[in-house]
Amino acid sequence: MQPETQDRLRAELMSFSTTEPSYDDFVSLALPYLDAVVREALRLHPILSEFLCVALEGDILPLTTPIWTPAGELLDKLPIHKGTVVTVSSYYTNTAKSIWGEDAAEFKPERWLDGQDVPAAAKELPGYHHTMVFSDGPRACLGKGFALTEMKVIFLHPL
Repeated sequence: MQPETQDRLRAELMSFSTTEPSYDDFVSLALPYLDAVVREALRLHPILSEFLCVALEGDILPLTTPIWTPAGELLDKLPIHKGTVVTVSSYYTNTAKSIWGEDAAEFKPERWLDGQDVPAAAKELPGYHHTMVFSDGPRACLGKGFALTEMKVIFLHPL
């Protein structure tokens, strides 16, 4: 983590109104820079770099960028048949310049502070703050809240 990020995070935690933040402090936005640092760390270093989904029914997947098949056919959509296993790369979607902009690979917690620095393309993504870190929907990680709180507590103790 960059020294200026560490300094800013340390200042926020040291100026907190109580000596020991409570669970409610960690799950609320009482510590906004800590929350931004955790979001950015998870965006760049997701817990799982990819996960698998199984199509419960057939569907058509539209492609943002058309692809060429080995047979020389240009496709702008892919048929997904029932039972097809689809791999979703959370690492790619969290670091793609086409989604996050030119600074996609940079650790920049400030992008989360007011929401204005989160690109429109990223805001279209589902999941925890548009990152799919904990997946989404009925199969989302049940331990998300605990994991986020635990990460925030770990940041607090070295200070």
